[in-house]
Amino acid sequence: MTTGTTHEHTDGLATDPHGLAVVPAQRDPRDVLRDPRDPREFVRDALHIALSEVLDDAIGVSGALVATPDGMLVASDFRGMATGAGGAEPEVVAALSAAAAGLGAQFANVLLLGEASSTVVQGARGCVAVQQLPGRGVLVLFGNDGPNVARLHLAARQAVPRIEAALREEA
Repeated sequence: MTTGTTHEHTDGLATDPHGLAVVPAQRDPRDVLRDPRDPREFVRDALHIALSEVLDDAIGVSGALVATPDGMLVASDFRGMATGAGGAEPEVVAALSAAAAGLGAQFANVLLLGEASSTVVQGARGCVAVQQLPGRGVLVLFGNDGPNVARLHLAARQAVPRIEAALREEA
């Protein structure tokens, strides 16, 4: 079927005259584009959806990411925050999360506090929490609307079960 300059195939994939996928105007913003030539076009990614829901539900949380224990980025949602040359790079934040988790664990060890579960850094314009996901990696939540450590801690504790469920779903 042809409509204007796009062609709709029987599999539901719309393409332009050059065969490139046309992104539907009405789609769920939590969908993640994989390969525009793939007939499935958009694949729901449970972890990205979970991060998006955390940001929707948590007051004062500006961004979130999940990283491996060694600091490799798994997924991120830096909603409304500049990334790249003028802002934070999710890959850099993921790498720093491993260092922060390691420092937190060392503080807990040296001060005999028990196993470290999170590390918080507070700045003049906001704060970041690095929450351990036992055996899975770390969850990083940050807020840049002024320092509110208590709110960020609550959001991190509430987010952990949702993120762990998403990680199990993807495994």
